[in-house]
Amino acid sequence: MHACDIGDEMKTLSIKEIINRCVEKITDNYEKKKEDYLTEGDVTSSLFCLLKDEMEKHNIEGLKIHRELRPYVKMENNSYVIKQVNGAIKWEQHKPKNSGAVVDIAIIKSEQEYFEQAEEVAPKKYWRLLTYPLDAFVACIEVKIRVSGNISRIKKDIDKLCKIRDTIHDRGKECFVHLVVLDSEVSDQSRKKIENLCKGFSVGFTMARTEKRKLKK
Repeated sequence: MHACDIGDEMKTLSIKEIINRCVEKITDNYEKKKEDYLTEGDVTSSLFCLLKDEMEKHNIEGLKIHRELRPYVKMENNSYVIKQVNGAIKWEQHKPKNSGAVVDIAIIKSEQEYFEQAEEVAPKKYWRLLTYPLDAFVACIEVKIRVSGNISRIKKDIDKLCKIRDTIHDRGKECFVHLVVLDSEVSDQSRKKIENLCKGFSVGFTMARTEKRKLKK
């Protein structure tokens, strides 16, 4: 193992601990005062701020945090992004340039080479760099705020996280993936189903319910 690989692994481990700590704060807050989190945007914004503060406090260098980044991978001189094709999550050619799945919260390596690669594939008529090289991703977090009627979308998020993590792993790198679900009315059956899916695919998982619901047996 090269020295740089050891460094990457150590960063990933520390980032994992920071993510777990911040997710715990979000879920604790939700269970006490769910009215502060009316939308998934509320959750991702709050979690983003917590993560950014923790990364700065622990002097995490060489990494940055972003919302709604689209990972892409170069294969055979073409760019590929994650899309749903016939119900399955796959890497598909990046056409049109603004298509493809995004990650709610991503922690990426901040090396200039990755930024330059992102500029190369960015649509010239858009000023935002939504698409970023897969090899830069260190951690990915998906957020859902409602379970009822949403199980299929949650499963797609799990599939997306697995696709990102497994492809990065195949390229000799590591990426921590985590699913956060907040729902005050989720049934025990649905909770168990999502928990088993995450466990079966080795995806980090946290679910929060309100105190009243949480105390029910």
